[in-house]
Amino acid sequence: MAPRGPWARLVAPVVRAAALLVLLALAVLAPARPAWAHTSMVGSAPADGEVVPAAPTTFALRFDERVDPGLAEVRLVIDGSEPVDLPVRRVAASALETDLPPLPRGVYRVTYEVRDPVDLHPTAGSIVFGVGDVAVVAAGASVDVRPDAVDVSLRWAERVGLALFVGGVAVALLVAPRALVGVVVVRSSLRSASFGAALQLVALVGLFVREAALVGPFRSTVGQLLASGSFGRRAVAGIVVAAAMVALVRVVAPSLDDAAVGRWRRMRFGEVGWSLVALAVGACVLVSLAGHSSIGGSFAGGVAVRLLHLLATGTWAGGLVVAVLLRRRHGRAGDVLAAFGTIAAPGLVLTVLTGLLLTGREVATVSGLLGSWFGRELLAKSALAAGVAALGIGHARRRARGERLARRGLLAEAVLAVGVIGGGAALSATPPAVGAYYEAAPAPSPGPAARTIGDVTVKVSLRPNRPGVNLLTATVVSNRKPAPAPIEAVDVELRALGEGSPPSVTARAGAPVGGVVDLGAVQLPLEGAYRVEVRVARPGAPLEPVVFALDVDPPASPRAPTVLSDAALLPALRIGSLTVVVAGLALLAVRWRRHRASLRSPAPAQRAVSQAGRAAS
Repeated sequence: MAPRGPWARLVAPVVRAAALLVLLALAVLAPARPAWAHTSMVGSAPADGEVVPAAPTTFALRFDERVDPGLAEVRLVIDGSEPVDLPVRRVAASALETDLPPLPRGVYRVTYEVRDPVDLHPTAGSIVFGVGDVAVVAAGASVDVRPDAVDVSLRWAERVGLALFVGGVAVALLVAPRALVGVVVVRSSLRSASFGAALQLVALVGLFVREAALVGPFRSTVGQLLASGSFGRRAVAGIVVAAAMVALVRVVAPSLDDAAVGRWRRMRFGEVGWSLVALAVGACVLVSLAGHSSIGGSFAGGVAVRLLHLLATGTWAGGLVVAVLLRRRHGRAGDVLAAFGTIAAPGLVLTVLTGLLLTGREVATVSGLLGSWFGRELLAKSALAAGVAALGIGHARRRARGERLARRGLLAEAVLAVGVIGGGAALSATPPAVGAYYEAAPAPSPGPAARTIGDVTVKVSLRPNRPGVNLLTATVVSNRKPAPAPIEAVDVELRALGEGSPPSVTARAGAPVGGVVDLGAVQLPLEGAYRVEVRVARPGAPLEPVVFALDVDPPASPRAPTVLSDAALLPALRIGSLTVVVAGLALLAVRWRRHRASLRSPAPAQRAVSQAGRAAS
C-alpha cells in the first residue's frame, strides 16, 4: 500500500520517473547477445608452428566466441624488426582475416590482441609460421594476461559504489527502522547509498572513457562501443540507474518522516521503498550481465547466480561499511550495528555459496587456481572474506556478552570488507582461468597398428600427428632370414576421408636402412581420419599394398608454461557448497530460536535494542 499525504504527493512523480528510467536502462541491453565463455583463440591458418611451401597471401584467426574486428589488433613481425599493423576484417562471427604482404623464405610471427565485446577482457598471443624450407618452433599461442592496475582501480571504485548502493538501501529499509532509531539515521543510510551510486557513476564514466581511448581512435571507438558492443550499452545503462538513485535520494531523504519509517518497520515500503529496491537490483542486474560463466549450461542461470552474489555481497559487505559509518556519525547508531546481524548472517552465507558456484565455472582446474592471475586473485579475495567473517563472529560474541566493541576492530572489519569488494573488482578485470590452457595436453591418438603382409611387417609413424608439417617414417621388416628379396623403394599415400577432402599426399623413399624408411616432411591439410596406403616395391617377391586407418589429432591448443594439476575443482566445490548450505541453515535455525525466545519475554524489542546499543556504543 502506497503512503498517502503531502510527502507522498511530493515524491511520487520522482519515484515513478526513477522506475521508468530503470526499465529504459534494462531495455537498452535487451538486444545484447548472451556470452557463454571468455573468448579464446582456437585455430589459425597458417597454424602455429606450421611450415608452408609457398608464401600465404592471407592470415586467419578463429575464436570460440563472437569477435569484433574493431576491437582487434594484429601485427606481423619480420626478422625482429618493428611490428607491422595489419588491417583486420571479419569473415565469420568468430573468425578474423587479414592480408599479408609478399613474404620471402623465412620465419614470421603474428601477434594478436582481441577484446571481448561483452566486458573488454583481452585475449593476446602470437603465432609463428615458416615459408619454404625452414625450421620453426611454435610460439604457444595465447598467454595469461595480467590485469591492468588502472582498470582494476576503476572497477574497484565501481564495485565499492555498488556495494554502498545496495548496503545503504538494505540498512535503510531492513535494519535501521527495526533498531528503533530516529529518522536522521535512516536518512544518513540513504545518503550513503546515494554516495555509492555517485561513486559508481563516476567510475563507469571513467572506465568507458579509458577503454575507448585504449581500443582505438577515441571518437570512432565511442560510437562503435555504443552501437555494437554490449560493454558500452551496459555502461550507459549503469550510469542512468546510478543517476536515478542519486536524484531519488536527494528528493526522498529531506522529506522522509517518522511515519514513513514506521511503515518501513512493518515492511510496508510503498512506492519509495520498492523504487529503492528496484534501483539496487537493477544496478546489480547490469553488472551480472557482464559475466561469462553459465550455470548448468544456462546463461540465464549464470546471470541469476551472479545477481544473487552481488546482492548478497552488497548487503553483507556494503551494509557493514554503512553500519560502521553510522556508528561513527550518530550516537545511537550502535543499535543499527547490533541489529545488522539479522541480514549479515544470511548475506555472508549466500555470498560464500554463490561464490563457490561461480568458481567452478570460472576456475576449472587446480592449475587454473594456483597458476593464473584470476586464481590468485580469487584466493586473495577468499582470504579477506575469511578475515571479515572471523572478525564479525568475534564481534557478535562480544555483543552477546554485553561487552563493548573496540573502534579499531570495527574499522578493521569494514576495511577488510572493502578489500573483499576490491577482490571482486580485480576478478571482473581478469580473464577467467578456464579452457584447455590450464589443462594437461591430451594424450596423442595411437598410431596405426603394425600390419603383416606376406613375410613383411609394416608400420607408419607421423610426428607430431597434427595438421601442418609432419615427419613421416615407416618401418618395413621381413620376418624371414634371409629375406626372399631386397626392398628397393617404399611409397606412402595419405588421403583425408570425408566429403570435399583435398587431394591425397604421397611420399616416396628408397630402400630401408635397418628396416626404417625416412620419407621426409609431408603437409597434412586437415585433422581427422585418414586412409594410409603403403606400397612396398620388392620386384623379386612382390607384395600387396598395406592399408591403415589413421586419426590425425586437431591442432594443439596453447598451454600454460607449467600445468601443476589438471584435476577438476568442481567436485570439491560442490562438497563445499553443500557444507555451506548445511552450516547456513543451522545458523539461521539458531537465530530463529533465539528470536522466538525473545518474543516470549516481556518487552523483548525494547530490552534487546537497549542492551545491544550499550554493547555496540
